[in-house]
Amino acid sequence: MSPELLHQAQQALPHLPEPVQQKVGALIAEARRAKAKEVSQNDFMAYVNYVWPTFIHGRHHEKMARAFEKVAEGRT
Repeated sequence: MSPELLHQAQQALPHLPEPVQQKVGALIAEARRAKAKEVSQNDFMAYVNYVWPTFIHGRHHEKMARAFEKVAEGRT
């Protein structure tokens, strides 16, 4: 689901009947999880932020994340 379509669905949600809201809300949540999983596959900091939303990271974390990604990709 594209970000624009996701946004439109989120905006329309309050105007839908309750049973439809539940179904559409579940689809929106699943789309967000799928996108986060896709991004997290290739970006360690995105993964960290997905599993730990309150994580406060600094430049040193970014540096370590890039090093981990190099190891995972077999470049180091």
